[in-house]
Amino acid sequence: MRTTNLLLVSALAFAGLGACTTYAGEQAEASAGETEIMLKGNLVYRERIALPPGSTAIVSLEDVSLADAPSPTIASQTIELDGRQIPIPFMLDVDADELSSRGRYSLRATIHGPDGNLAWTTDTARLFDPAAGDRDFGDVRLVRVAGSGSSVSPDRTAFVCGTTRVAADYSQEGAVIELDGREYALSRVPSGSGTKYERGAPGSNDYALFWERGDSAQLRIGARDYPECSRSMAGAGVLEPGREWVVEDIDGREIIDGSRITIRFSDEGRISGIATCNNYTGTYRIENSRLIVDDELAVTRKMCAPALMQQERLFLSALTGSSMLSRDADRALKITSENGAALRAR
Repeated sequence: MRTTNLLLVSALAFAGLGACTTYAGEQAEASAGETEIMLKGNLVYRERIALPPGSTAIVSLEDVSLADAPSPTIASQTIELDGRQIPIPFMLDVDADELSSRGRYSLRATIHGPDGNLAWTTDTARLFDPAAGDRDFGDVRLVRVAGSGSSVSPDRTAFVCGTTRVAADYSQEGAVIELDGREYALSRVPSGSGTKYERGAPGSNDYALFWERGDSAQLRIGARDYPECSRSMAGAGVLEPGREWVVEDIDGREIIDGSRITIRFSDEGRISGIATCNNYTGTYRIENSRLIVDDELAVTRKMCAPALMQQERLFLSALTGSSMLSRDADRALKITSENGAALRAR
């Protein structure tokens, strides 16, 4: 009887020990799960520039504890965008055991073009306190890297499809078309004629087709077929007909504070705007990729202060005649006359 009791007590003790062991294991697993910290947010930028197909976003948490030393990466997430545009959501898992209560940590984000070159980056520190646990950074704003224009073509071709204006930016991998305030990143696909760009599956809501053949093009978004598109008169689309360009500087000098100079081009070959003091209107044309503005502009006769009148004369002199057109890395329009006078506008 005594032996039986001892065996019973031993069995109960063993069972209790097993239960404790199982409970301890579950607690250990739970503790391990709690060491994971989640950082999330959205990558955004101010400019209305579409990302070309093949772009990649990288979000990382860096140790910035030492001021004059490389910043080790604690955790990193690479996002293949596959034609997606901003805002770009991210969720970065961080192992809390890799963090120190005395350390300083900052979130960093970059976007690289299809050529691998850095195109966008955060330029301010977004510090993270490990003691705070999970964090939603909200919108993480990036800025464009100077000289990164190779990822997005600086030349823009404009088309008119019925009553819809379409602008197309080209790269080696594809094209980004803009219409009705939306942008679509398309990949170049084989075609028997012309140049064909496409995304999604035909019949799907996100399908987009832009098929360029010389001075005409076919456009389809979702299930909607647009009227045949014709190339805009505005030569290479740099002028963006209908847009009001605001001049920022003349020959590298900023315009006078409080003054305003504008330029607007139409599809019909008209040019108009504010010259500083007076309004002006006239005609223009494109010849061999050069802008030709008629010297005989119609200008109102209002008189202003001498400095304003001088600025107006410089502007009209630089605008009229034959000029080269270009767009810089910041997408600003540059008009450079044959005598070297230059206008820069946004």
